[in-house]
Amino acid sequence: MKESIEKFSKEGRGVSHSLCWEKSRKPLGGLLVFVCLIFAGPVSSEEVYTAGTRVELVAGLQSAQPGQVLLVAIHFQMDPGWHIYWKNPGDSGIPPQIKWTLPEGFKAGDIEWPFPHNISMPPLLSYGYEGETFLYTDIQVPNSVAAGASVRLSADLTFLACQIQCVPGIAHLDLDIPVDSIAPEKNYLAEEIFQKKDSLVPTKLSSIKAQAWDDGRALILKVKGVGNDFLRGAAYFYPEQSDLIQHAAEQKFRKEGNGFVL
Repeated sequence: MKESIEKFSKEGRGVSHSLCWEKSRKPLGGLLVFVCLIFAGPVSSEEVYTAGTRVELVAGLQSAQPGQVLLVAIHFQMDPGWHIYWKNPGDSGIPPQIKWTLPEGFKAGDIEWPFPHNISMPPLLSYGYEGETFLYTDIQVPNSVAAGASVRLSADLTFLACQIQCVPGIAHLDLDIPVDSIAPEKNYLAEEIFQKKDSLVPTKLSSIKAQAWDDGRALILKVKGVGNDFLRGAAYFYPEQSDLIQHAAEQKFRKEGNGFVL
């Protein structure tokens, strides 16, 4: 079967879509024959544009299952030249904040932050994101929620976006998602967002050993057991505490055995 026609029929967020293709070029009774598949649509909020940034709330699955965890993400797309901030913004900036309004029994976990990038504005150095980023959160779905219902997850988002000047961003995001007792399917249009999570969000490595001390001139970080894969490039230390180091100061990296010193 050769596909010759592809068509999306979009009727709204979180509802059905159809994908159709021509089954045969030969008309049947004067009509072309089409095969169509109907499937659930993307589960996401309406996109909001604020402070040079497009934001939306996206679910990783097409439905919520009682007693399970639903992973969601706030998707930021910044205009060229704009940036937002990490949880420790460095020398300047304010990190995004999310205030959740959830149905009874639902609970939101902490934000899972992708690793940041350096944003240099001499003599200042900030930590943040340019282009695109995602803030991930686990939503615990209670056992008591009824299958067949539809629930609304609401996020009031505030953040600071900067170009030459800084502008506060404000967005209210509503995500309506059905509840189903069976294992949910992936949100196919947002699959890439959630596939990226493992490569973007830092993970704890139980195999390494780390020591840190102040030698009177600088903070020294010594790490062992990282393995060869981690020694192909340099390392950079991003502190979660804003007052721990001088952010714009040079970080000197050297390899040492199966680890490094920074």
